[in-house]
Amino acid sequence: MPYPQNLFVICLLSLGLVAGCSQGGSSGSSTATTGTSTGGTSTPGGTTSPGPTIGATANPSPVTPVPAVAPPGSATNLPQWQTALAALAMGPPVPLRFEGPAVAAYNQLIADAWPHVAPRIESEVEAALQQQIGQALNGISLLSLSSVQLDAAASPALNTSAPAPTQSVLLQLPTAPGVWQLEFDAMVGGTFPINIGGFTQNITLQAPLQVVVQDVRAEMPIDVDLSGPIPVIGNAGTPQIQLQIVVSSSNPLLNGLGGLLTQVLDPIVRAALTVGAYYAQWQLGQVQGMLPNSTQWGQGGQPLPTLSNGPNLDSLASVIADELQLNHMPFEMVYPAVFDQPHSGGQVVEYRHWGDSALWTGGYLAAESYRFDHNGDPRALAGAQRLVTGYELCSQVVPAPQQGLLARTTMPLGSPHALPLATKGNYFTGTVNGQMYAALGDTSRDSYTGTMFGLGQAYHRIPSLRGQIAPIVERLLTYLDTHGWTVYKAPNQTNNLTGNEWSVTFSQSPTAVLNFATIGNMIDPQQFGAMHQQMAGLSSMLWFPTWASAMEIHESYYKFNLGHMNLLSLLELETDPDRYRDYLTVLRVMRNAVAHHDNPWFNAVNGVALPPQAVATGQQVQQELWYWSQRPRRGFVASNSTNPNIAKTTYVANLPNANNSPSSPFVTGPRPMEVAVYPVPIPLRPNTSFVWSSSPFELDGYWADPKEQHPGIDLLLPLYISQNHGMLP
Repeated sequence: MPYPQNLFVICLLSLGLVAGCSQGGSSGSSTATTGTSTGGTSTPGGTTSPGPTIGATANPSPVTPVPAVAPPGSATNLPQWQTALAALAMGPPVPLRFEGPAVAAYNQLIADAWPHVAPRIESEVEAALQQQIGQALNGISLLSLSSVQLDAAASPALNTSAPAPTQSVLLQLPTAPGVWQLEFDAMVGGTFPINIGGFTQNITLQAPLQVVVQDVRAEMPIDVDLSGPIPVIGNAGTPQIQLQIVVSSSNPLLNGLGGLLTQVLDPIVRAALTVGAYYAQWQLGQVQGMLPNSTQWGQGGQPLPTLSNGPNLDSLASVIADELQLNHMPFEMVYPAVFDQPHSGGQVVEYRHWGDSALWTGGYLAAESYRFDHNGDPRALAGAQRLVTGYELCSQVVPAPQQGLLARTTMPLGSPHALPLATKGNYFTGTVNGQMYAALGDTSRDSYTGTMFGLGQAYHRIPSLRGQIAPIVERLLTYLDTHGWTVYKAPNQTNNLTGNEWSVTFSQSPTAVLNFATIGNMIDPQQFGAMHQQMAGLSSMLWFPTWASAMEIHESYYKFNLGHMNLLSLLELETDPDRYRDYLTVLRVMRNAVAHHDNPWFNAVNGVALPPQAVATGQQVQQELWYWSQRPRRGFVASNSTNPNIAKTTYVANLPNANNSPSSPFVTGPRPMEVAVYPVPIPLRPNTSFVWSSSPFELDGYWADPKEQHPGIDLLLPLYISQNHGMLP
């Protein structure tokens, strides 16, 4: 019986062992209505980007000594270029491995979050037990449950064998010698074989039970072949479930039936505690063909046709950036805008997708930081200043006792644009400097990642804003550190029913944690240096959660966007060549999954990481952005499912997927969907706020309102990164 909400899958998600979503990056967003198509320029067939990449093939050639090259682009990038060249000159790529200190740092991150996560485990187990009511075995049924208590205080952990070409990974729930204990009261009914006077009689009755399930521990072994550039699951062993059931009853007729009652309760208890363990093992066995090994989903299509010319991207970007500041930043945060007429022109009448505002505000803040650092454009500085002000509000609007918690967005309470926010479950209000604001909570890892990416780049590249940025980052990092890297709901949030519910945890996102600590160390090494030193120990195994997440290539595709945000900051701020090589390993694993997706944002990050490839990468980015310029600026109907030039097939998503939020159920089991065989041509991809964070295999999409205009960050960010790093003139 595959129950979607179960203990083992929850814990796998908390460890980052399966592909979990990041708690709905669009929470609080409205859905645009379908509008009239404005068309789009078609290109033949599916596409695959040419050009040099790291990890684009399953068996890349060993890295040869890299000649010294003059670092192009901004002088700000000089330390990163020097570190990159030193790392590349050290020889072949770092072998994949689990090192003891890195595993210990990973387990410590899990342990820090566990006191916040454990109550959720307890509520999930109770819900799973309640689902078992009515189950019968040998004529005896479970009729009711009450007083369910689970002691899950001991945290899970990973344990690994010594470094070798094949390493064994053991997931322990909880880590030895810890155990969990489950207690509950039950009412059972049915026909019982009762011994009366030495004779056994079958008697039908109902009786109360007191059940104690003690010494609970689950262990799941996995062998991972690390001999190649990309990991391969060699063997996923059968989960070993240990537990002991002790049953008592106030009904004397049941004395002596402990064995029978244990036999009845054992599958019920295991269904609640461990169905997920078997299911997860089955999932790991099923996904071996999907893993990023010799062939990845979507490879083998026709190369992206080379355009002989295109628009002046710098001029186009200047126009879009000016318009973005004019029409998409009403409250110093970035939103898609809705105009009073379709396709072009008109006046803004409303804003949408507020829940993603912190994420895309960070993307735009980073873009303007790169632009200002590159050419000192005062328009870039003006935009960046406004966005930092928006983040000041978002970092201060949450009331006690959750001060320092980031809000997804804020608006003055009296604004008519704030009225729709009040209809959302994650709505709350707060006061900053005496003014009331409407805001949205349930803050996601997306929101935090975009925010830290933007603020980190602005601090790094715009010295005049450092004094304003430092206290924002200090507030956000202090909150995360003191709450075990767990993000709670705002205390007065509409859907915070208990007043103490959490939204997401970063325990499954160690790359983000290390990136945030690195940014904090850049800003205030005295306050965050120790945090950075502790989290830096994670670097040699960051490939592991990246690889586990990349098992699922289509569903929750935006995880690759977040991964590139985190990795770019880590690469640019790192000065240790050995650690830089660890980040190149992460990039290799991620590129194996996405290098052929015709994604200039991902390709720009690759060019930053590998300076000798910068110019060639810039040419690739330019081609892809020229194709982007053929897309309508406003919503359009994508009808690729009926386009005969686009090959299609059925894709089955297998890995458990979840928001990792107490209010959102898991999604498990095979999920078939129609997708493109190869990446959809860039001009035809469905409309979205940032096209590079959506799967290139998606066919039709749903944001089609011809009056809705997205900000254009999908041009600005890869272009300004490429210019800043000398990849494009």
